[in-house]
Parts: sequence; structure tokens; C-alpha cells
Amino acid sequence: MLRRYVLVLFLILHSLSPSALRADEKKPVRPRDYGRFERVGSEIRLSRDGKWAAVDVRRVDEERSLRLHAVDGSSERSFEHATSSRFSNDSAWIAFRITDPEKRPNSGEGRSSEKAPPKPPSRKLGLLRLGESDPVEIERVASFRFSDDGKFLAIERAKPEGRKVSSSDLIVRNLSNGRDTLFGNVASFSWSPEGALIAITIEADGKIGNGVHVFDARRATLRVIDSSSSSYHSATWRKGSFDLAVLRENTDAEKKKRKPHTILAWRDVRMTSEPKVFRSGDFDDFPDDLHVSRAGGLQWSDDGTILFVGLQGELPEASLGPRSTPGARRRLSDVTEIETGKIFDDSPEEKERPRSLRQTLREPAGVDVWHAKDVLINPLQRKTADRVKGRSILAAWHLDESTWTRIGSSTEESTRILHGQKSVVALDPRPYAREQMFGPTLRDVYVVDVRSGARRKILERLKFELGSSPDGRYFLYLKGGHFGVYDIEKNQHTSLMKSVEADFINDERNVLTDEAPPYGVSGWSKDSTHVFLNDKHDIWKIAVDASSATRVTRGAEVRVRHRRISFDARAEGDRDIDEAQPIYVQLFGERSKKSGLGRFKIGEGVERLVWADKRFSAPRKAREADVYAWFEERFDTPINIFTTGESFREPKQLTDLNSFLGEFAWGRAELVEFQSRRGDALQGALYYPAGYDPEKKYPMIVIIYETLSDNVHRFRPPSELNAYDTSVWTSEGYFVLQPDIVYRPQNPGLSAVDCVIPAVESILATGKIDPKRVGLVGHSWGGYQTAFLVTQTDVFSAGVAGAPLTNMMSMSMNVYWNSGQTNAWIFHESQGRMDRPFWRDIDTYVNNSPVFNIDRLDTPLLVAFGDKDGAVDWHQGIEMYNAARLAGKELVMLVYAGENHGLAKKPNRLDYHYRVLHWFDHYLKGDEAKKWVTDGISHLERERELEKEKTEKRKKETRPSSP
Repeated sequence: MLRRYVLVLFLILHSLSPSALRADEKKPVRPRDYGRFERVGSEIRLSRDGKWAAVDVRRVDEERSLRLHAVDGSSERSFEHATSSRFSNDSAWIAFRITDPEKRPNSGEGRSSEKAPPKPPSRKLGLLRLGESDPVEIERVASFRFSDDGKFLAIERAKPEGRKVSSSDLIVRNLSNGRDTLFGNVASFSWSPEGALIAITIEADGKIGNGVHVFDARRATLRVIDSSSSSYHSATWRKGSFDLAVLRENTDAEKKKRKPHTILAWRDVRMTSEPKVFRSGDFDDFPDDLHVSRAGGLQWSDDGTILFVGLQGELPEASLGPRSTPGARRRLSDVTEIETGKIFDDSPEEKERPRSLRQTLREPAGVDVWHAKDVLINPLQRKTADRVKGRSILAAWHLDESTWTRIGSSTEESTRILHGQKSVVALDPRPYAREQMFGPTLRDVYVVDVRSGARRKILERLKFELGSSPDGRYFLYLKGGHFGVYDIEKNQHTSLMKSVEADFINDERNVLTDEAPPYGVSGWSKDSTHVFLNDKHDIWKIAVDASSATRVTRGAEVRVRHRRISFDARAEGDRDIDEAQPIYVQLFGERSKKSGLGRFKIGEGVERLVWADKRFSAPRKAREADVYAWFEERFDTPINIFTTGESFREPKQLTDLNSFLGEFAWGRAELVEFQSRRGDALQGALYYPAGYDPEKKYPMIVIIYETLSDNVHRFRPPSELNAYDTSVWTSEGYFVLQPDIVYRPQNPGLSAVDCVIPAVESILATGKIDPKRVGLVGHSWGGYQTAFLVTQTDVFSAGVAGAPLTNMMSMSMNVYWNSGQTNAWIFHESQGRMDRPFWRDIDTYVNNSPVFNIDRLDTPLLVAFGDKDGAVDWHQGIEMYNAARLAGKELVMLVYAGENHGLAKKPNRLDYHYRVLHWFDHYLKGDEAKKWVTDGISHLERERELEKEKTEKRKKETRPSSP
């Protein structure tokens, strides 16, 4: 009998899944393991012939490499510290940057809102003939570009350190024989769009030898096509030709702040050295207060008969801020002494002042004038000053007639040159400056004839302009919730909604604004007779005369979103749809969260080529081969590249990132359903702890920020530099829930209550979670929702709010310092979802503000801010901190010196990561609390801590190494 029981036990044990037994033995991921994890650092790059694929890979420990794969699987290479690769157009070479890890900018230094980002180190260039073993390395390379034919490589050398020079050395390498041609004092270079001509502008010391050179790399011949003591800019080739244009600074304007330029244009620079010349002084009708500027650059018309240029005057409009009337202009000469900060004059009365005071008053004051009439507030003016200085008025130079046309009316006007270059759409925001202060940017729309300059107003108060047809005849727009097409030839508007019953307007965010945006435009038919518009799930083909409208996909019935894929938006005509060819679409299940790729022809059903419970990226296609590549991933399956041919049968996995994942216990993701208090059918992503045991009850961390469930399949490498890390939390034994939040107007905080609490209750009902061990966390807008929610419910045992806004009143009238924009605009047009200022709706602002509900805070709350936060002013944290102190509530605030809205300095990121863990481990797991959690740390204690850390660091650095 005993032998029988032993045999039965033996059979039972061996009948168990070997993988299940191994799972029990798998070790959890620990911090020492995080650095090994890999993530993709760039898009997939395919050689034109489709035989090679490259991708940048970055490890969590910040080591990086370039992975190069033969698509047929015959070769796989990894180049350490390499990034930013480019294939030559002949698919024979790959070049890439190599960064010395010892000289890489230390993110531990970080950045604050007051400091410029560190300059990148000079890098080496790696150059490899595809199929060969070892790359050639070239030192001190700033940039590189292959010629169009792929036979030559231009290599710009890094400028010497410590020298302020505008030029550098340029090497042009013949890739067939390795011979180099060196050019010195090169300010800029540009390869011709065909062949292997390179235009080089020279900027020498003392300006002796300045000029424009054209080097024929195939023949190794150099021609100087213009030379002078001037500077040259904006060398621009016409697409598909050897026509070249360049701007040359006028030598008689050296002392002017904005220097006028002469335009030089060569028709087929291979055949002639004599350019056509545009000098503004040669035209009697050219305004004295305008000049050709480099700010607008140069743009050729397709046929080469027109060059579009930018004009500037003494002072761009809108650069000073306030205006008494729309369109009013001021020049520098109009700015009085008082406006420049000088308030002293030489009157007899002023001369009686004491000499020391008179001297002080002669000095300009450090003052900015903020005026209630400012259309753009002063911080926004500062942020956009360079952009304003760079604005120009569009003009056209007609080369054959030697005439010019002014097209733009103002530097504030934006212009769109339509296809074919016969017409330009000009959008003028000036009439609606007052509304732009706190609301959308509205524009009057004009169509301008490029030949005559005649302007015709076609629309007023337009918010959404959506481009034009391939032939340049039709202008597409959205106004009043309806798509319209303007026929430039007939001067006629047509509503495209006459025969369509579909919802093309994306109002799902419930932002209170006059108009919500459209779902988008998929493209135009090549003959310009139809436009393809997106609704929530599908693509519609609509005739421009509104005679027909056809839904060409069938996603609404199964709630699957179809979006057209443009394999290479840079390719000419790729935005246009050839109905004789298959149309590719990216697929996403609104409720299932499945994704994939489909293909169809007009009038036929969509063939699902790839479709699974995974996250798929939009595929890339080789330019000259039917080879496709994409990323796919799941929470429990690392992201990797897959490739296939035109049939899409049996895709091949090309990379094997994070292949060691099987060594570790890992969590899994699950899509969950719940209903909000207002009856909305919502979803969330639930992540299980690694090594989940159904017999146990676990703690759970809830992380929130609007809608997050779409990311349920994203693979997340763990990192100590990320404070809100789902993979870290699941490895530490937590469930993680990311519920979706939908909003009703005027109540963003209460909307979060309506959604998050039912989501948590639905998970608690499963019995997997200990209801006394649930935490809540969010950052920025999620931080606001967290800080508010813990004043509305006791379901959470602890909360962490990173950079939360806490007082809707004071926040709404503050400034978003990172952009310079007013928060009042954000409250109306974006996440605030408010359409009235607080003094007209006090109750709503109070009811949705954490600080006004502080008496109801019974949950320990950790708040974190950088004291240079340019998104949510850190004084929002101070308000909550002081209110909690006065109300006797349990709140700890962490303040990181010099940090912006997200922590940048490595020591701070590491510190915050572990403080969040310590906080939750204490309140959700019962671990012993750190002193800072229970009692805080005084300033003097912190000083002693820092000094101790410095001493330990010095000892470690001076300790002799082991033999």
C-alpha cells in the first residue's frame, strides 16, 4: 500500500506542468537586476532594399547600443554606445553616432527651469559597409549625411572646444575608395536631391574667402559660384533638379540688427555660374521698411519659376505685447525712454536732485511691465521672443519675369503654400486677439493669388484648417462642427456633411470649448475628387462636391478603430491615396484592447493581417521592397521587432530583447470592466503581482491620470529612476490598478470620484485585495486627482500626489511657466474643463479643490514638488502643506531643489523612487516607518545627513583598491 501511495504521488508530481514548477522557483526581480532591462530608443529603420533593419536599444542602466539585423536572419550585430543610424540610399552602407560613455552628459546634473540643457559631447562616427565585419570610426563628428546616390558621405567635424566660431571642417568621403576631400571654414552644406553635388557655404575668419562652392563628388571638381566678404545662408536645392538658391547678406548692412539679404538663384548649377539676382533696391515698388530676411528661408516652386522668401521690417508685430487696436504697429523709434526703464530727464528740476540719486535714476530698472491689455502675457512673450523675431512676411520672386509679389500682410499672419504653388492660404489671428487671451486661436482666412497678390477673404473665426487637395484647388476646414471644402477656382464653399450621418468630431474629453477637434483626415484621392475623413472608428470617402459619401471600413460594428497608415510621410505623394493600390490601416479594439494591421481596397472588406491581444506599432515599409517591420509587445512579453513580406504570413521575430525575462517571476496584465457612479461603462488595466498566489490577499496601488487602460499591453522595464513604476510595484508584491476616468464639464475632481471609487470597489469585490491596504498615486493632473480623492473617501490607506494643483482658484489665475501660457487658457481649453472664472462660479471651484476639503482628509498623503516647477507652481503644494498643518492632518511634503515638473537629477529621482516605496510599504504592508515618515527631518538634521554622506563618499574615493 505504501509503495502504491508513493507511486501515485510520483505520478501526480510528474503530471504537473514543468513550467509551473519552474515558476515557483523563479526569483523576483530585484533592484540589482533592473539595469539589464532593455527598451527601444527609436523607430525601426529599414534599408531601401529591405535587407537590413536597425534600431537603437537603451538599457535601464543607460547603456545604449545599435542593433543591426539582416532581415533574412543571417546576421545580427550590436554596436555599443551607438545611436542615430542612417542607411545610404543604395543600401550599401550604414552610418551612426558613437558616444563616449565617459563623456556623456551626466543626467545627475539635471536641469532646472533656469538652466540651459548641457551641450552634447562631440561624438565619433561609425561607418560600416553592410555585410562586412568592423566599422570605421571617425573622431570629432558633429553631423553626417549621405549623398542621394549613396556613393558619398559628408562628415561635419565638431567645432574646436572653447572657440566661438561659426564654421567647421567638412570631409566628403568617396565610399568606393575611401578617399577624403577636406574643406575648411564651412558654415553649412547641402546635398543635391539627385546625384552627388554638394553646396557648401564658406565663413572664414575676417570674411576673406567667403562664398558658395559646389563640389561634384563624382568628378572631384570644385567650382566657386559666388564669393564676397558677405555671409551666405539657406542654400536650397529644388526637388528633382540641380537648381540652387542661396541668401547673401548685404555688405552695406553690417551694423543692422536684422540684416537684409540678396537672393541668388542658379538654374541647373552644373551648367552655369551666373545666377539670377534679387535685390530689393532694384524694385521701385519694394517698401522701404521691409527687406529680404533669412528668417523665412527659401522655397522653390515645383516648376522652378518661383522662389518664396520671407520679408521682415524693423520690428515684428506683436513682439511688445499690448495693443490698443488689432493690427496696430510700433517701431523701435516709438518706444519712449520711460518704456525702456529710463525715468530721468535733464530738466532743471531734476538737476536739483542729489548727485547719487541722479546717477541711480540714469540706470535702467530691472522691470517688466505687465498690462491688462496684453494679448500675450509677459512670460509667454519671453518664451516666444525668438519665434516672434523669426516671423516673416511671405513674398514670391518670379524668376523669369524678374518681378515680385507680396503675399503676406503681417508677421502675425501664418501662410500655407498650396500644392502647385498657384495659391496661398493666409490665416490672420489679429481680429480675435482678445479672445485668444483665454480661449482658442481663431483666424480669418484669405486665399492669395501668387501671381498677382490679390487677396480674397473666404472664412471668418476659423479654428481648424485641415490642409488642401493634391492639385491645390480645394481647401479643407472644420467650422461649427461641419467639414467644408472651399473651391478656389469657383470661389465656392461646399458642406461635406450633406449626405453623411457620422460623428467626425472628437468631443470625448468633454473640454468646454466652442469647438472640439476632428478625428482627423486620412488623405486625398490622387485626382483630388475625394477626401478621406476619420470618424471614431472608420474611414469615409467623401466627394468634394458632396455628391457621395461612403464608409470604406466597418469598424463601428465591432468597435475597432481603423486609421490609415502612411509608411513614409516624407515621401512625395504618400499622403495621397491611390485607389488602385491596397490601403493599409492600423487597428485598435476600443473595448478589447487588441491591436493589429489591416489591408483593403475600396469596395472590399478589410483583411486583418495581424490581430492579437498585444500592442502593435504602426509598421514601416522598405522604400524599394515589399518588406514590412513593426514592434509588438505585451506586459509579460518584451517589445521586439517582427518582419514579413507582402503576404504577412508567418512574421519573423528579428530581435530578442530582454531574453533573460524567463529567469524572473513576472506579473501579468488583465483588462477589467466597471461602471462609474453616473452609469458610464468604463475599463481599467489590472496588473498582478509577480508569483501571484490565489490563496493570498495582496495590497494594491491605484495609479490615475485620465484614461490609461489603452496601455494594458505595454511592456514596462523596471527602473529605480521612475517613481511610479508598475513593474517595480508588481515585483514588490503589489497589485496595480489603472482605471479610466471620464469627465463631466465643470467638475474634474468630482468626475474622478465618480470613476475611481467604483473601479476600486469592483476589484475589492474579487477578494484578491486586502481592503485595508489600498494606496493611490498620481502625478500632475493625476496628482491633483489623488489629492482631491483622498479628501472625498476613506477607501485608501495612503496617497502619493506628485506636483498636484490643490487650489483651483489660485491655480486658474497663475501661469504655466514652462510655456509662458496663462493657466486660465488651460482651464478653459484643456484639462481644467471650466468655462467660467472662479469669481463667477465659486462653489464649483471650492467643491473640486483639495485644499478647500482639507478637513475631510483622513488619509496619510505624501506630496512632492520641485521648487522650480514650471507647470504646477510649487506654492500649490505649500498651500496644501500649511492647510494640513493648521487642520492637524497627516501630510508630508518633499521639495526637490532646482527641479522642474518632473525630476531630472539622478540622485533626486532615485530618492523619490524609494521614498514612494517606503511610504507604501509602511502604510500598505505594515513595514516599520522611516523617521521622515513619522516625524520629518529638520533642516539641521538634513545638513548632518548630507555631511555624513559626503564624508563617506570621500572615504570611498580615497580607499586603496584591492590588489
